[in-house]
Amino acid sequence: MYLIGVTLLVGCIMLIGYLSSKNRPEIEIENDFFGKMVKKNKEDNFFECNRYFKPVNTIIKVWVEGYESGITQYQIDCFKHIEDTYSEFCEAIAPLVEQLFGTKIKDFRITDFQEQFEAYFLGLTQSDGNTPFLWIIQLADRENNLDCMVSMSDFEITEISGKYIEGENLITIGRDF
Repeated sequence: MYLIGVTLLVGCIMLIGYLSSKNRPEIEIENDFFGKMVKKNKEDNFFECNRYFKPVNTIIKVWVEGYESGITQYQIDCFKHIEDTYSEFCEAIAPLVEQLFGTKIKDFRITDFQEQFEAYFLGLTQSDGNTPFLWIIQLADRENNLDCMVSMSDFEITEISGKYIEGENLITIGRDF
C-alpha cells in the first residue's frame, strides 16, 4: 500500500511539475545518454527530454528525477533494461490492461498489445539500486482513444490506470496491485 501511495505521489508530482512549469526559467544540462535535458525550474526535481525509445521505434518524452548529483548510472541502466525487456513487459501487462478496459468497454479485446498500444512517456525516479526504483510508463491506443499508465516499483506492477472517452465524458479507471 505504501508503494502505491508513493507511486501515485510521483505521478502527481510529475503532472503538477509539467503543468506549473509553463512560465518558469529553465535549467539545461547535457547528459551523455539522455542528451539535452531541461529542468523547468530550480524547485522541480525532474529533468525532461525527448529520447529515442527503440521498442516503439520513435521519440518519447522522458522525465528523469535528478538532484544536485544529477542523473545516476542506475537510472540509465534501468532505462536500458526497460528497452531490452519491453516485449516481456507488454506480455505481462496486456491481460491486465484488457481486463481493466474490458470491465467498462463492451467487447474490448487486445489482439497484439505492442501493435495496439504505443509508449509515449517514461518517468524515472532517483535511485541508486538501494531503494525501490519507481517508474511509470504511459501508452496510448490511438485507434480507440485509450490512454494507459502503468506504475512500477523496480519491475513489479503496482498500479494500472486508464482513460477513455464515453460520449462527451472522459472516464478514468484504475486498479492497484
